[in-house]
Amino acid sequence: WSLTKRNMAGDTLLILFWTVLAVVFGIYALWKYLRSGNTKSQKSLTVQASETVKEARLKYFIGNQEVVTSETRDMSTNSGAKYEIISSEETREEEREPDITDAKLDSVARQPSLQYTKFTDGPSKMSGVGKVADNSFDPETGMPITRPLKTLDEALSWRQGFDFFNVASVPLSEQGRKTEKRPRTLVCHDMMGGYIFDRFVQGYSSCDCYRIYHWQLIDVFVYFSHHFVTIPPPCWTNAAHTHGVPVLGTLITENQDGVVRCSKFLKDTSSVEALVNQLVNIAEYYGFDGWLLNIENHIQPVQINNLEEFVKSLTTEMHERIPNSLVIWYDSVTYKGDLAWQNELNANNRIFFDVSDGIFLNYGWKEAHLMRSAAAAGRQRQTDVYVGVDVFGRGCYGGGGYNSKVAFKVIRDEKLSAALFAPGWVMEEHGSEHFTVNNDKFWNLLDPFCTVHTSIKKMPFATSMCRGYGKTASIDGKAVLSTPWTNLSAQQYQPSFNDTFFSLGDKDGLIISSVEFTTDEAYNGGGCQVISGCVNSSQAISRGVVRLFKTDMLMTGPFLVSFSFKLCPSVPVLVALQLHLDTMPTYILLCPASSDDQGVVKNSHPGNSEETEQNNKLIRRYGVPKSRPLTSSVFMSPIRQEHYRLFQPLTGSFHDSVQQAHGLKESRDDCGSDWHTRYYLLAEKELVGLKVQEIRVICAVCPGAQTTGAFKLHVGEIKIIDPRVIKQPIVLAKDLRCQDIEWKSTEKGYQLSLTLMWHCPINDGQVDEPAHYNIFRVAEGSNIFLGRAFVEAYRIGQIAVSKTCSSIEFAVQVVTRSGRKRPVSDCSYFKLKW
Repeated sequence: WSLTKRNMAGDTLLILFWTVLAVVFGIYALWKYLRSGNTKSQKSLTVQASETVKEARLKYFIGNQEVVTSETRDMSTNSGAKYEIISSEETREEEREPDITDAKLDSVARQPSLQYTKFTDGPSKMSGVGKVADNSFDPETGMPITRPLKTLDEALSWRQGFDFFNVASVPLSEQGRKTEKRPRTLVCHDMMGGYIFDRFVQGYSSCDCYRIYHWQLIDVFVYFSHHFVTIPPPCWTNAAHTHGVPVLGTLITENQDGVVRCSKFLKDTSSVEALVNQLVNIAEYYGFDGWLLNIENHIQPVQINNLEEFVKSLTTEMHERIPNSLVIWYDSVTYKGDLAWQNELNANNRIFFDVSDGIFLNYGWKEAHLMRSAAAAGRQRQTDVYVGVDVFGRGCYGGGGYNSKVAFKVIRDEKLSAALFAPGWVMEEHGSEHFTVNNDKFWNLLDPFCTVHTSIKKMPFATSMCRGYGKTASIDGKAVLSTPWTNLSAQQYQPSFNDTFFSLGDKDGLIISSVEFTTDEAYNGGGCQVISGCVNSSQAISRGVVRLFKTDMLMTGPFLVSFSFKLCPSVPVLVALQLHLDTMPTYILLCPASSDDQGVVKNSHPGNSEETEQNNKLIRRYGVPKSRPLTSSVFMSPIRQEHYRLFQPLTGSFHDSVQQAHGLKESRDDCGSDWHTRYYLLAEKELVGLKVQEIRVICAVCPGAQTTGAFKLHVGEIKIIDPRVIKQPIVLAKDLRCQDIEWKSTEKGYQLSLTLMWHCPINDGQVDEPAHYNIFRVAEGSNIFLGRAFVEAYRIGQIAVSKTCSSIEFAVQVVTRSGRKRPVSDCSYFKLKW
């Protein structure tokens, strides 16, 4: 062939085409590379953007070259395995977890536990040394505490990873992050200036501490103090998040000191961004959801633009890093820089409202202020105006106190949100002795003006209704602590309805007089709900219905229901759990077993071949069959029976299997306990796609019952959980080690303090994650409960050790979100030898 001009032109175009394509591809590849590098560099600019809380925690302990021994400890065979020396930095699996589908029901109990041992110098060589000097620990008790950042320098020099005790363990659900477009209720804490007993992360030895438990009426919670940067104690964040309530910290500047501080961080753009980055980092690390900005001092006019940019930038960055977070501006400084409370939304403070998520109005408003505020906000942002109500009544509409309801009414008339400041007034003004009665009175007066919401929207739902305090503490109905305590991190789902009940049938046969919280009994935690009433002779069926929880739980498949209760004294009262659905069938009644009510529940459906095959599949998957249906019950209304579906609990070996999966090796009903637990596996196809909207308890008496007298029904625990957990192994705490060992001499021996740490890995497919950890001291023949941890560390303080003792041993018991745990004998152990 010959090279002609035409061919050369064609070839030139082809070469040019491929060259351009290669250049375009190269530019695209370079863009991708630079974009990736830029993303990484942006993350490296902030301390915690590239680290998780656990990574930071591990960094804190790196460099401590401990010698730790690890032993596989099988209590069932007592196999005396050899110690193996490993370093504290190594992580290794001691046992391979079996596949969930092939696991046996007894695998949870049979899996060997782990033991770790550390050798250290004895108290005679270490007495008086090793004292914790970190300001994250209380100087008197040595226990971990939450503290604010009091200066700008402190805020800018803050780094993550050095106080992991203060990280909240309960994340806010996605549903909780979605702010509803309706009038909301914000509660601003301010109890005696903040950081009182609640600063003790692991709890405080009193049951008279301030607490909030009407979370169903609260939409936003602000922890407030008069320190520069207020970091919410994790107990408040955990309690609020459990109930779907976002938590805000506070940034405050006041007086002349505030003027100086503001002039520094508003000096220029870089100063603004430095503080913004730190505030976002702090919220992200500790696990709370936003900031209240309270600038109560004069701002230099030349810095107003920087203040506006500060609010805007903080709001934007918070939204990017923490979706649906909130930044709320307090009505204080005007656009001119003057400290002039407006008591309304207007042109003077509008610039800060426009670049934030809302405004918290000052308390000196009148009704005209509210009307103007609603008009200024417009329909789209009307509910972003939070009208201040000072419960102490300082210049407040209605006078505060129990009359706060007066202010709430006019606020709601204008369809605005309310900001309740200092509800701790109830305890500060009236004391702690009758706090519960007074607090219930206060919130019952506000109830008509608040929207009851729920965070109970998916499994697992497990609650003992503990309020986070008690005169004692119990685990599975057995007392493990005999002294008073408070730790709001231990607060569980609280009832949505306060003392709400009604009667059906003969109203004189069974009379319910009250439904209240008590600390006299507890199943898990420090207290439970008690239903009080009396029984009279009756010739007709009599029922009492108690409303407990508002829910919004979609049933997507089989689910396991657990119900623990105690009835005393022995009176002919029958007890059932009722699930109220959003459509027909309207009610699921979880009744006693047929033999429990002497024939009142009857006509159990016989199993057909199709049902037998379904049960075989359920047994292979979950280890238990579905609960058998019933056709009639004393708990049913005699009319419209098509609205009911009735079920019996699991019995016999199936009941015991579920007990074992919860770490209870024997049936509580057969071991002398007054607490009774029923389990129901609901796997009816017709229930899939329906929503559980309410959980209720029903008490009933049979016609002709002759016994009369008072009764108390203690509702100890209610759970709705994924049945897959029955056959799923419970995770073990691993890599146990200790830090910050401190010895102190006493007349009889020594006191030992140390920080115990561990790691709790979650395997793929694990549907039951850890919720908290019970810590025990292992003594001869018994396990002494020390406390409960909500992070993977626990500070053990001032344990008495005799002069002849040469070792001490602890156990860490993992408790899952479904309330499952191993027996202590099958948990992980740590032994300190000297």
